[in-house]
Parts: sequence; structure tokens; C-alpha cells
Amino acid sequence: MKQFDQFGLAEYYQTFEQVKVDLEQKIQEYQQMYDTVLRKLMQIREILPSNWSDFSFEPVLFSCIVPFNYTDREKTLRYVKNPSLYVRYWDTNDLATESRGIIRENGSNEPALWENTSDKT
Repeated sequence: MKQFDQFGLAEYYQTFEQVKVDLEQKIQEYQQMYDTVLRKLMQIREILPSNWSDFSFEPVLFSCIVPFNYTDREKTLRYVKNPSLYVRYWDTNDLATESRGIIRENGSNEPALWENTSDKT
């Protein structure tokens, strides 16, 4: 405070100019934090209603899942064209194991990870 008493107009200006720069930087940081919080809130708001409704049964629209490895060129090309074919598969008898799968193309005779053996949903 004693230094402020000895400041001339130029020193006051320089001091307040630095305060302004510091505040602008903090405002920018806080704006980024605020934008991040808004984005997270919107994401959570979209997810919340799904937790409030019961699950519904839907028909299974495919009959078979086969193993998938990114080194298999044909399956990788199918996956790139339609990512919804990709499946993460767990055998309900052993939930510790997980396999990558892809919905089998019609006419393929590959061994299955899972096959739909009923008409249940």
C-alpha cells in the first residue's frame, strides 16, 4: 500500500493493465471450466431418462455372432462400413471372459460365439 502512495499516473496505469490481463486469463480459464461443466450436464441429462424407464424386450435382429479380430481384413472392412455390427460378447457361464465379435454374414459357416436358437426376444 505504501508503494501505491508513491505511484505516479503511469505506474497506476501499468499496475491496472497487469491486473486486467490477469483477470482476462482467469475469465478465460473459468469460461473453459464452465463450458466443460455445461457439456457434462447435457450429457447426463440425456442419460438420466433411460435410467428411469424399465427395460423392454426387442426382437434379436441377427442370428449369429462370430469371433472378430482386427487382423481379419474382410471383417474389419465390414466393421468400418457398419460399426453397429461389432459386439462385445461375454459368455453368461463365465463373465470373466470377454470376446470381440461381429454379426455373421448370411451364408458364412464360421464357428459361432453365440447363436440365436429360439425365436425369443
